Amino acid sequence: MSARISTITSVAFQVLCIVGLWKVFEKSGVDGFWAIIPFAREYHIGVCADRTGEAVKEIIFSVIAWVLGTLSAIGLLILFVVSVSANADMGVGAAVFFGITTLGTVVCLIISLVFRIKVFQGLCDAYGQTRWWILIWFFFQWLAAMIWGFSDSYQPLGFAPEGTGGAPESSGNGQENWQEGTAGGDAAPDPSGGTQDSFENSQDNWQE
Repeated sequence: MSARISTITSVAFQVLCIVGLWKVFEKSGVDGFWAIIPFAREYHIGVCADRTGEAVKEIIFSVIAWVLGTLSAIGLLILFVVSVSANADMGVGAAVFFGITTLGTVVCLIISLVFRIKVFQGLCDAYGQTRWWILIWFFFQWLAAMIWGFSDSYQPLGFAPEGTGGAPESSGNGQENWQEGTAGGDAAPDPSGGTQDSFENSQDNWQE
């Protein structure tokens, strides 16, 4: 019963995290559906935080940790089989293999978590929020995502994510509007032309 409740709770938190990140992505100009896809989700959090380099490193070390963790589990299984068969030489090799892969898993996980913290730090900076939010993003990501995603108080500070073409528009629109006005007959007066006409009229009146 407790295992079922734990599973339901975990799934509910995951769904809330996806929904919240979907809204955060949209605020930053990123397609929200990336929140559904593992690894792509972490990468696009880095895009929103302007920390894509750290996000890529986090993903790489997470994958390496997963591979080493799998090998570590295999090594543990081999070690168990060898202990039953009482093969001392093979047992030493299996123990060394298990130790190395386990140590590698722990090291890669720590490095991955360090890069994740840097991504969350960049996210706080991009949204102009205090870095205390890093703790909430790290331990309660679903809660931080829901608050930032659905509250209008949390908006990116004029940040255009990489690769989204969100650069601010230049003053070209003003130039286009001026050209449209001149094409419609609202051309700006020519000061030199007006002065020349006035001078010629004055000269004609004097001659008369």
